[in-house]
Amino acid sequence: MSDLWIWLMLVSYLIVGLVGMVWLTDKDDKSVVSWSVMLSYHLVNLFFVQFLMTIAPDQSSGNGNPHIPYLLLSLVLFVWFCTCASIEAWKKLRVLDSWWKIGILLVSLLGSGVGLFLLLNLIETIRNQLDYPYTWWADMHFNSLYFSFPSYLLGLSLAILAASLFSWK
Repeated sequence: MSDLWIWLMLVSYLIVGLVGMVWLTDKDDKSVVSWSVMLSYHLVNLFFVQFLMTIAPDQSSGNGNPHIPYLLLSLVLFVWFCTCASIEAWKKLRVLDSWWKIGILLVSLLGSGVGLFLLLNLIETIRNQLDYPYTWWADMHFNSLYFSFPSYLLGLSLAILAASLFSWK
């Protein structure tokens, strides 16, 4: 498959994500289906970055990293999704009693800690495998650092943590 077709497929996928986030943001009554669709969208995007846009350490990346614009737009969509999730969680947490709020706060703290630990471990593992002292962030080997399962877990956990902290009256 040519590079143009791959690029068009990825850009189309970003456009679908953008339309989905606008649709999710504009709806007054956000259903479980719409949240599930956007959660699934970001999980598939996570798969794209992890397995299609990140190359193995023993392979050459060629002339830089052509996926940086895709990663930046994916990150913007993910931050937007986490912000919407935090606002919705805050609306639901305001009416719950204190025990539920404490439980959700503890689970989100645990998720944030695990996500941060896994992300730092991933950074250290990749850095040791490749030993890049300069501009390591722009290399194609590191695309999974920007959008990986640990960063996904950390982002959603921090969104719920913020919502639970702000839900106290």
